[in-house]
Amino acid sequence: MKFISVLVALFSFSAFANPQLGEYIVHQGVAAGKAVKLKTWYAMYSESKMMIRTETTVAGSPTQIDDEWIEEAEIFNHGTAIQILNLCAALGGNIEALQLPLGTFNTCKVKGTTLSAQGYSVPSFLGDAWIWLGDLPITGVAKAVGDDFSLELSSYQWNF
Repeated sequence: MKFISVLVALFSFSAFANPQLGEYIVHQGVAAGKAVKLKTWYAMYSESKMMIRTETTVAGSPTQIDDEWIEEAEIFNHGTAIQILNLCAALGGNIEALQLPLGTFNTCKVKGTTLSAQGYSVPSFLGDAWIWLGDLPITGVAKAVGDDFSLELSSYQWNF
C-alpha cells in the first residue's frame, strides 16, 4: 500500500490558481509491477479552497480515494505551465515534444529534486524520477518515470 500513497502524493503536487469543477486528469501505467490508474479531479470548492480528489486503482487491490484541500492560489494552471516551460532550462530541464496516444505535448522534462530545489512543491519521494510537465490540468504531469513506477497521461478535461 506504500506505493499507492506515493502515487497519490505525486499527482497532488501543485503550484498556482483558477481551477474549475469538472476538470480532471487520468494517468495509467505500472507501479511496483502492478497496473495502476489514477484519476484526479476538482471535486468541491469552498471559501477560496479547492478539494482535489484522487481515485487510485491498483490491480488486485480495492480502489482508494484520497481528498486534499488546496488553497486556490496554490493550484496548477495555464500560467504555471507557461512559467515552467519558459523557465525549463533554468530549472535544469529540457523542452521535449512528448508523444502520447492523446497527441504530442510540449513539455519540460525535469528531475523531481531539481524542481524542489527551485521552490516548486514536489513530493520528496520523487528524488531522481523524471517528470514531463506541460499545459495540462490539476498537476501538469504528462508523464512520470521513477525507479519502480511509470505513468502517463491517458485522458483529461480542462475547462476554459
